[in-house]
Amino acid sequence: MSVREIIELSSAFFIAAFGYIKWWHEIREKNRERKDKDRERIEKEKAQKELAEIRRRAEAPFLCLSDARFNMLYHDAGNGKLEGISCMDKCTLRAMQTEVKEGAEDGDEVVLVVENIGQAARSVKLKLEGESISFRQEAEMQHAGGHQYIMYPYRKSKHGQEQELTVLFESGSGVQGTHIYATRHGMRFLRRMDPPLP
Repeated sequence: MSVREIIELSSAFFIAAFGYIKWWHEIREKNRERKDKDRERIEKEKAQKELAEIRRRAEAPFLCLSDARFNMLYHDAGNGKLEGISCMDKCTLRAMQTEVKEGAEDGDEVVLVVENIGQAARSVKLKLEGESISFRQEAEMQHAGGHQYIMYPYRKSKHGQEQELTVLFESGSGVQGTHIYATRHGMRFLRRMDPPLP
């Protein structure tokens, strides 16, 4: 093999090697760019999700047990009539009565006095284990404290059992959301589960 042939062969080899290295480098750069874009997209989606979660909590009602003292809870019974629920009623759960008293029968209305320490909502609906229950606020009148309370039918067979309470709401700005709480049937217990507390 002549020197010229060797030079030509070497040149062809170096050109091919350079082409391969350039191709491999371009592929590597494209992969890196794609991974960077994927990482940016994932980080952006995560940040948006976190912001949505913060907004969901910030604009939501946050129900907790009320320690308010009262003698009666007044509510509108319709047709211009008011009804009162005594603090001494066997099914009224408050700071001084943490459990439904003996003698409560199936179907009696359990009254769990709560307060909203979050944002006021345009609309609130509650479901206990998937069944709609009442969320009420006292009628505006003299001697009424504006107390809020949850009402649901008592079931002896479920006494003390942990149950899922779903709170569906629409905030004043129109944000709609669903929060999940845990309660115990016939007992003064309420804890928000979702979104979770820190």
